[in-house]
Amino acid sequence: DAKQLAKDVNSLLLPRPLSQARQDDFVSRLVAGGKDYEWPDILNGAKATAALNMRSLLTTIVQLPDFQLC
Repeated sequence: DAKQLAKDVNSLLLPRPLSQARQDDFVSRLVAGGKDYEWPDILNGAKATAALNMRSLLTTIVQLPDFQLC
């Protein structure tokens, strides 16, 4: 589940809970602009694409001011 993954990554890397806008952005990065229910298909079908999407999410997170507070 892309939404749960975004929440879990957030709880590990950021000191605050996710706002709805940020959650939507994180999920969008995981599914590369698609729908959140497409994440299992991406994960099971194209591992390289899933890895690139996850890297995009992590890059976004480490560039946030919130991350610098940790």
